[in-house]
Amino acid sequence: MDPDYTDAVYTDEALVDLGRQALIVEIDGLRAQLPRLGLDFARACRICLNCRGRIVVTGMGKSGHIGGKIAATLASTGTPAFFMHPGEASHGDVGMITREDAVLALSNSGETAEILTIVPAIKRLGVPLISFTGSVDSSLARIATVHLDIGVPAEACPLNLAPPPRPLRPSPSAMRWRSRCSRHGDSPSRISPARIRPAPSAGGCCCMCGM
Repeated sequence: MDPDYTDAVYTDEALVDLGRQALIVEIDGLRAQLPRLGLDFARACRICLNCRGRIVVTGMGKSGHIGGKIAATLASTGTPAFFMHPGEASHGDVGMITREDAVLALSNSGETAEILTIVPAIKRLGVPLISFTGSVDSSLARIATVHLDIGVPAEACPLNLAPPPRPLRPSPSAMRWRSRCSRHGDSPSRISPARIRPAPSAGGCCCMCGM
């Protein structure tokens, strides 16, 4: 039987308190990244900066959804990138990766079978592999060219099932890449907005002005 979410079970104040607690857990997860942000992050940025091809992002489940967001952010700031589903990759889509590309793999456990299955193919191409995992001792972390630790001290879900902070944290990393990994100059602002954002509310107005 479904739980009875009535005022007798959860008052308005209790629901607001739960929301605040979830935000505190997520904020603590982000703060935990500060001491971990070091040379490995710089190495990951340089891999992207020096990449002559595309940044291929991959991940399963919620990590995959965030991976798609990272790829979209990179592409919108002038760094060619796309998301590759690891399940489809093992059935032929890994052929989308070229020797000029770099791969960014997201997995909280670092043991996601679908990703580990395609790692040998990635390694045979000789392309750099950047991994985001919550375990520095995981298989994916050990085999990656560069590993970034995204482990969190706690989950916002009281049952430890839903993982809001874990997939959330690679997204700020994409934001940092926005200002560090554009290969079209020192700042994404140097890219013509109309070329990569033709929609009227974004860059289309530049087209009308002849920019």
